[in-house]
Amino acid sequence: MMMRNDLDMLCVDGVNYSVQPDNEIWYTTTDNNKSDNAAILNNYGGDRDIKILAHVFEDGVWKVKADRPIQRIPENYIKYAPTIVSISLPKSVFHCGAWSMGLNRTAQYSPNLQTIILASVITSFNSGFAPFACGDLNIYVPRGKKAEFIATKILEKTPTNKVFEWGRVK
Repeated sequence: MMMRNDLDMLCVDGVNYSVQPDNEIWYTTTDNNKSDNAAILNNYGGDRDIKILAHVFEDGVWKVKADRPIQRIPENYIKYAPTIVSISLPKSVFHCGAWSMGLNRTAQYSPNLQTIILASVITSFNSGFAPFACGDLNIYVPRGKKAEFIATKILEKTPTNKVFEWGRVK
């Protein structure tokens, strides 16, 4: 059995998400090209006044950098982002809008979305139009928060999603 060190526990698929700033969303794609949909944060349910300062490829991931902490993910966020494979939200995010983070699995929607990394538990969402609806997702939540995340019932209609923990053992 191989022991994992602290750094290993902070990584998902080789990326250290523990250093992700509150004003950035990080993601990967099937073709390593930018997905413009990842930078649309001011739609309905999002932060209408947020400004995107940069959308760049650094350290093996795409980074959407905003002018303030990102707290609200708008409706339909990355609904039309067929090349996104993984996406990481900063710890400041508490709200996910209707049908955000993958609606269903078709060629135009989220055929390649596999992994969502959360640095905090989402506490605000519309249960009738819950996020993560495409199913078959690996959702990573902070270590010690799995039961809290499951208790939100955010995954009630998507039993094919799997929840894992990441981060340092305290």
